[in-house]
Amino acid sequence: MPWCPKLRVAPIASLTVASLVALLLASSPPERKAQAGPAAGAAERLVVFEVFHSTLCASCAVSGRHVDVLATDYAAAGAPVLFLEHDVDRPAGNRLDRWFDAHGTAPCGVPLVLVDSGWRETCGERDDYRTDYAALVDEALAHPATATIRASFERQDTDVVVTAEVTNGNPHALGFEDWATVNALVFERARVVHTNRIVRAVAHTEIVADLMPGATGSYTVRLPEVPVTDWGQAGVLVILDHRSDPDGERFAALQSALAVEGGLEPTPAPTPQLDAGRALLPLVVRGPGAR
Repeated sequence: MPWCPKLRVAPIASLTVASLVALLLASSPPERKAQAGPAAGAAERLVVFEVFHSTLCASCAVSGRHVDVLATDYAAAGAPVLFLEHDVDRPAGNRLDRWFDAHGTAPCGVPLVLVDSGWRETCGERDDYRTDYAALVDEALAHPATATIRASFERQDTDVVVTAEVTNGNPHALGFEDWATVNALVFERARVVHTNRIVRAVAHTEIVADLMPGATGSYTVRLPEVPVTDWGQAGVLVILDHRSDPDGERFAALQSALAVEGGLEPTPAPTPQLDAGRALLPLVVRGPGAR
C-alpha cells in the first residue's frame, strides 16, 4: 500500500449566481437535509472546501471518494458549497500557504483540508471522512459573510483576467494592516488526482489602500497560461480573505463568489438559470463568490 508521508510543515516562502445545479447522475444521490444558514438579515456565504491530495496516498483516494459524494450531497440539498481539489505535490499559488498559516508547524499527513481560506482546517487520516468533513462545512454555512463580491473574467489567449468588485461589510477597514487579499482560482471538472474537480491556476492581489466600511473597490487579478482543457467544464472563483487577527498567521474568507465570463453589468442582472445538463459541477450555489 502506498505510504502517506507526514508533512513537517513550514510556511512556503451583487452579481449573484443563484443556482448552479447538479449534474444528472445515473443514480440518486444520498439525501441530506439542508443545513441551517446564517441568522436572518446576515449575508449568505459561499463556502469553499479545498482538499490537498497526493496521487501516491491510499488514504487520499478514500478521502477523494467521500469528497465527491459530499459535493453531490450538498448540491441535492441546495447548499452554497464549492468543493475543490489540489495536487499537494504541485500546488498552485498561495492556497497551500493558507493551510500552513492556519495549521502551524505541527507534523501532519495528507489529506490536508482548508475551509474558507483557513477559517477551519484539518489533516490526516480519519475513521469517517464524510462525517468529519461535513461538520466543517456545516459550521461554515452558519458563519455569515461580511463582504459582497461581484466578479467577472475574460480569457485573453491562455491568460485569464479577473475583475472583482468588493464591498466591505465589516466595521473596520480592509487593507494592508489585516493582509486583505483578493484571490482568483480557475478550476475544472476533470479527474486528475482523486476527485472529479481540480484547481488549474491560482493568483492574487493584495488590497493595499484601505477599503473603508461600506465602500466598494475594484481589483484585477491576472492568471497567466491557465492550463484548462475544456472551458465548458471550467469556472472561476474569487475569494476575499484577510487575517482577522493581524498579529496572527491564520487567514479567513470574508466572502467568495463565482465569476461570470464577460463584463459586469452596472446594476445586478436577473439571476441566470442554468440547464441541469450543462452544469459545471455537482453543487448548487445560491450565495455570492482575498494575501
